[in-house]
Amino acid sequence: MWFFGLFVETECLLLASMAYDRYVAIYKPLLYTLIMSQRVCVQLVLGPYAVGLLSTMMHTIHTFCLPFCGPNIVNHFFCDISPLLSLVCADTWINKLVLFIFTGAIGVLSGLIIMVSYVCILVAVLRIQTADGRRKAFSTCSSHLAAVSVLYGTLFFIYV
Repeated sequence: MWFFGLFVETECLLLASMAYDRYVAIYKPLLYTLIMSQRVCVQLVLGPYAVGLLSTMMHTIHTFCLPFCGPNIVNHFFCDISPLLSLVCADTWINKLVLFIFTGAIGVLSGLIIMVSYVCILVAVLRIQTADGRRKAFSTCSSHLAAVSVLYGTLFFIYV
């Protein structure tokens, strides 16, 4: 459960970092090496892992400090914190609220970063005069957009 939470939160934030990287590469190509220094790249990789680690650790510790009772059968596709909270014999309102706020903030923030980056990328690509230049710009984003679609599509169908 801890690894699942860590990897989902980290992936959301890493995809946002990658969207920012694509934005800088397409929107400001001449300043790319200046903006995306080695220090910035390390921060864009380590930051999501640190946030995912701290957030998941907090949720996991608070969940397993609660008293469990009943059949202990998780009625979900995988062992996640939300379905696990339904097995608790105490009031879980605070845990659910904190979980909703933190995971919602990570999901919404990373989603907004991705959307804003791609709106700016679309504006920059539409300014490109040649068809070959547009094709190259879109091709650099296609694999990232596929990964974003798979992750957010899966999360949408699981949780909504």
